Amino acid sequence: MKKLTLLLFLVSIFAFSLDISALWDSDYIELPMTGYVEGAGIAIKQTGDVHIVTKDGYYYVINRLGNITGKYGTPEERGWKHISYPVIVSSNYIVYVTSDYDGKSRIYFRNSTDSDYYELSGNISRALTAFIDGNDIHVYVGVGSSTFNGVYHVVYDISSNAITAAETYKTEGPVKIAPILSPKKDSLFVLDSKGNFYNIVLDSSYNFDTSSVNIIQLGGTFETPMAYSEGFIFAISREGTLYRIPPEGTNSDVDFIKLGSASMSAGVLVDSKNYVYVFDDLGTIHVVQSTDDLLKQTSYSVSSEFDGYRFATTPLLFKKSDENKIYMFVLLNNDPEKKGKVVIYSMDYDTYGISKEWEKDIDSTFPVIGSPAMVPLSSINEEKYIIAFSTTHDKIYAYLVDAKGPYGFWAMEGQNPYRTGFVDSNAPTFRTSITLIAKDRFSGLELSKENLNDANGKYGLVYDATVVSIADSGNISTYNTEEYMTNPNTNNSDQQANDKIPSGRAGLDKLLLRFSTETALTLLFNDVFIKNITNDVISAPIVDATYSFWQFSSGIPGYEAPYLESKEATIVFGYDDKIAEVLADSTFAILVKYNFPSSDASELLEFGRNETIKTIDAYTSSKVSIPSGTFAYKWKVYQWDDNLQGYSVYDYKSIDKLTLGVEGTKRAPTYVEIYYTDLPGTVTFVVPMYAESETRAFILIDAAKGALSTTLYATLTSPELSMSLSTITSVEVAPNFSVEELLTKTDEDYIKMVFVENSYTEISKDTRVATISLWLKFDQPALLYFQNEAKFFDLFDIELYTQLKNNPVEKGLYSKNKFIANKYLTLPGDFNLDGIIDYDDYVMFRSALINYVENGIYDPRYDIGPRKDFSPPNRGFIPGFSERDGKIDEMDLNVFLVMYGYTPPSTDIEYSGN
Repeated sequence: MKKLTLLLFLVSIFAFSLDISALWDSDYIELPMTGYVEGAGIAIKQTGDVHIVTKDGYYYVINRLGNITGKYGTPEERGWKHISYPVIVSSNYIVYVTSDYDGKSRIYFRNSTDSDYYELSGNISRALTAFIDGNDIHVYVGVGSSTFNGVYHVVYDISSNAITAAETYKTEGPVKIAPILSPKKDSLFVLDSKGNFYNIVLDSSYNFDTSSVNIIQLGGTFETPMAYSEGFIFAISREGTLYRIPPEGTNSDVDFIKLGSASMSAGVLVDSKNYVYVFDDLGTIHVVQSTDDLLKQTSYSVSSEFDGYRFATTPLLFKKSDENKIYMFVLLNNDPEKKGKVVIYSMDYDTYGISKEWEKDIDSTFPVIGSPAMVPLSSINEEKYIIAFSTTHDKIYAYLVDAKGPYGFWAMEGQNPYRTGFVDSNAPTFRTSITLIAKDRFSGLELSKENLNDANGKYGLVYDATVVSIADSGNISTYNTEEYMTNPNTNNSDQQANDKIPSGRAGLDKLLLRFSTETALTLLFNDVFIKNITNDVISAPIVDATYSFWQFSSGIPGYEAPYLESKEATIVFGYDDKIAEVLADSTFAILVKYNFPSSDASELLEFGRNETIKTIDAYTSSKVSIPSGTFAYKWKVYQWDDNLQGYSVYDYKSIDKLTLGVEGTKRAPTYVEIYYTDLPGTVTFVVPMYAESETRAFILIDAAKGALSTTLYATLTSPELSMSLSTITSVEVAPNFSVEELLTKTDEDYIKMVFVENSYTEISKDTRVATISLWLKFDQPALLYFQNEAKFFDLFDIELYTQLKNNPVEKGLYSKNKFIANKYLTLPGDFNLDGIIDYDDYVMFRSALINYVENGIYDPRYDIGPRKDFSPPNRGFIPGFSERDGKIDEMDLNVFLVMYGYTPPSTDIEYSGN
């Protein structure tokens, strides 16, 4: 009882998510018993009429109401072992193939009154590809025999009821798979059973151009239908390998993935999101993503759920527009028990979970030609579709489903309701759209109206485009075009005010487009910003951002262009609405204002389209003369931002240079204010570039002419770096200065030192007041190298106040800060930190080695090898970092020996060449 309750609960869920019901009053219509051979193929017209051909030669039509409105033909002299589904090529004609699998095959051309055929020797392919051009029905079909393997092109004139042309192309192996016609009808794609793929060019009369054939050798054996999607052919071998074939490519261009089992009954399917579905002979559904490389996303075993059942034929795919799912309509056979089952599975695109949605038992099996077909009930945009299929006992089933079908044109078995085998302009189809989204190629910012908030309402990139048939010329210069916007604005309540989005017939039309116009905007320097922030440094708003086309993003389905940077491109309208990403170049204005002690000046710079970073130098300008003896003690930077305020503000202390585009700043319109004052002094913090364990560091104090005293405030701890002060090893003071001990304080990680000029009068020249030598301790390795020196201010809190004779006593008038990262302060093997690796260090290492080997005592200071990013002295010294393997062994000894005797080429502690 508990099991029954669970089953009822699951059925109620399935009914809620998918609405499926019989189209007719009964589940099925059974065709009259007319011969001893049973099994039928079907196609559906847009009217909802089901067209059926049976193996004993009859042609039936069942209308939407379930009435048999047509029964045409007389039985053949014998039943056929194989008959394909019919292909509806016009309002009156159907075409199909038959074979006795004993060397006799026919192509039939039929309507309600006439029946003609073209007979050929050999076993014919599973199905055919056909279309009508004027009065001519063109048929392409594969064949295999002891005397000829290849493909036929047969032309039938419906006005004279006669075959008017027939030609062949020879292949290496038998062709058991229906050929696929390219959307433009300019190529025929053929795959023989030995794994040879042929791209045969067709001339203007749709005949074979045997001088233009591209052959790709896949290997393996092939018998099940191919699929075509977004310029690629997909095929599955009997060995269970899925291939993605570019028809104009070479062997090396083919991608493949081994799925593990053969596939004999069901062909490959591809959905609108480029997921490939393979149904193997073990009853497993494989789902493979085909965006770049073939990537298997999931598998689902049908046979483990329904023991003894296998796929009977090619399934059907459909969707519901309000769900992010794909549905699979699957026919299963249990051959030993002579019964079948219809099951609908769904796959969630987000989770790749496959679930059973609906099932029905059938008291008969399904023929391999009985793959389901689908057609809209009335309007292509109404989510009501008819699905029909046949059984081995000539029972025809039809259901109504609340979904959107395969959109009427997919070039794969079982998908096109008319069964034409290529993108069919006569089959029902609907319109989809192509939306272009432009992004800044550096920041990734979408150039939408909401993000940019331009003063004049500008956004996106302008492009010219036109929609034409896929068979038309791709030269945009020969057409009249319309102007469109990338990042279209569609948020207006008045639909007329929304931007246009190109639309076309899915699979049948293409978008030709061309970029030529730049978009100039005012993002930061508008009236309000100029007046309130810059105090009218410039007189009027300026164009501060210019965007232009750079290239298309890769991986756009249906995209065609000679190269990604081409401003002209073609995109085919697909099964779903497409979004194509465009990357834009950008150029920005940078306004710099220099606030000197007694004057100011400004200059306008450009952040160029090919510049990833832009450096502003406080002391070097091509247009503004920087007064000597001044220093930049403060920076204030405004950068455009897509936040509510419209900009972000950054404050920096006494840096020499600011690099935009890295470490917190970005490429954007920027306003920079630099504040200068007379230079009273400088504090320089020299740190190890490669910091680990205990390493040397220095604080250098310089005072300008006229100085009376100078005071250092230094907090030598940094949580971000896990750094702390180990010890002060020495303080060297200039002869004319002394330390005021009463005001000096050293407490753990804090240093305050006051240096006073001995005569209490101002110094007569710039003077190095003190050199403080330190040992710093780093719990974690740290690379102290930054493109923006402003980053040092985030890590270290060091300030110097220098009192000049003629300056007021104001605590805010701090001296200049300078930071230097010196790679020579870290020397692997310099255990006593004296700047050289010598015998004293060897004695220390030897003692640590003995302690570890004999006593098990591990001292991490001596665990110096192996090292990451290490380069020895004779190969351009880079200290790198120890990988700390927890041992003192031969690897540490080897690093020490490589470094032994090494003295840095520069003993200058202010060295910054690195």
